[in-house]
Amino acid sequence: MFGFNSIKKLPRVVLGCALQDLTKIGFKIGEVWDDPLFVAVEAPAGWSIRPGPFRSQTDLLHDDKGRHRGTVFHHIDFGSRQLDRARLTIHPRLVIGEAVVSRAKSEIVLLDQGVRVARFGKTYSVFRNGRYLLNPLGRGEAMQEACAWAAGLAHPITDVMAYWDVDDVATLVGDHRRAA
Repeated sequence: MFGFNSIKKLPRVVLGCALQDLTKIGFKIGEVWDDPLFVAVEAPAGWSIRPGPFRSQTDLLHDDKGRHRGTVFHHIDFGSRQLDRARLTIHPRLVIGEAVVSRAKSEIVLLDQGVRVARFGKTYSVFRNGRYLLNPLGRGEAMQEACAWAAGLAHPITDVMAYWDVDDVATLVGDHRRAA
């Protein structure tokens, strides 16, 4: 749909932030066409759109450092063979999630673009009735620790515009939480 390294238009529907918020990271929103799905843009230098790895309906938006910043989804109605839906999802840089370490334990982790940079406690599971069950108390404590750490940051980690200017996210994380 989009040519490699050419960003001339983006979907009008943006998830994660408003279309006008893209101007904060260097996009210039151009003229509004009669097209109900797209708007003309001028991307910052070095930004590109590349084909997605799994679906032909998905393209990946990368910044000048090659980091995945967003996903463009476009849907073609097979009856009319015309594009009927399009959206741009802008991703936050940092995400708190759960990583399964083994059948017996999992961790609450901080991910930077999918790479684990910190961990918050370990959640050991219990073996009952022939299967492992996650211990909800340990998981809750680890999640509270992660949320308390995130609350101490200058910006919420859900802010899709925050922390992209930080070169080393590990500097935000205390030494005792840093992932190995």
